[in-house]
Amino acid sequence: MARREVGAGTRVLLDQLLVASDVAPHDVAGPELHSHLEIALAVAAGIADVGLGLRVGITELRLEFVPLTWESHDIALGRAALGAVQPLVAALHDPTVRDSILALGGYDLGRAGGVEAVHP
Repeated sequence: MARREVGAGTRVLLDQLLVASDVAPHDVAGPELHSHLEIALAVAAGIADVGLGLRVGITELRLEFVPLTWESHDIALGRAALGAVQPLVAALHDPTVRDSILALGGYDLGRAGGVEAVHP
């Protein structure tokens, strides 16, 4: 199994899924790679039989894809940094950008570009 390096979010997810299935993550053999593209290329080249990665890299190489879960990604920042993130927020509301992201497949933009205050 091709896996991301220790500490990568996808590796954390994989290790959690393995533990939940009573498989010790250190018992899984295969290369540790540094990108989702490397994971897909390892499978395409026959270096690994399977790998956990993003849909976009996998489908670009015409590999089979089995969705396992949805992940939500948030950006946490202080109120003073809100101005610096405005171009990203604006881009996530731009119909052309949204259409381009949705065309990749596998992304839910329902909450994308929203700004929420977090109170302790």
